[in-house]
Amino acid sequence: MALPGATTTPGSLGTGPSNSNVSATLRVTQACDDARKFVDLYYQRLDKGRHLLGGLYHDQATLVWNGNSVASKAAILQFYEQLPISETELMSLDAQPVTEIHENPYTMITVTCSGRQKLGNNRPECFTETFLLVAENQVWKVISDAFRTY
Repeated sequence: MALPGATTTPGSLGTGPSNSNVSATLRVTQACDDARKFVDLYYQRLDKGRHLLGGLYHDQATLVWNGNSVASKAAILQFYEQLPISETELMSLDAQPVTEIHENPYTMITVTCSGRQKLGNNRPECFTETFLLVAENQVWKVISDAFRTY
């Protein structure tokens, strides 16, 4: 899948059930490759170009940020614009393709990240973030985002 604002070509995951012949190992490998590219772009935009985050979210996306729920891309972007400047250090990443369901025409991957994030002048805090990405017009978009510091 291509990334918004990037020139990445579509991965082997495809965009629907027709790719059932792709091996499970290849699907996991491609999900991890696509996830790495996605999170690199995501955290770069979060830390240095929040005004560009909109291209990464689906219109009906939801965010749960430390227990606070935000619904819709517009509300999520407004939420992030109000946060202090961030510095994010990613420490781990895992991605898995979501098993296709007959009624679900979309290809999806779940991405789990952990790391340390500093907001404004606060001390850095450890965090985990889980994205559910959906392929929309050959581009990965966040449909669900759950962020938690610990």
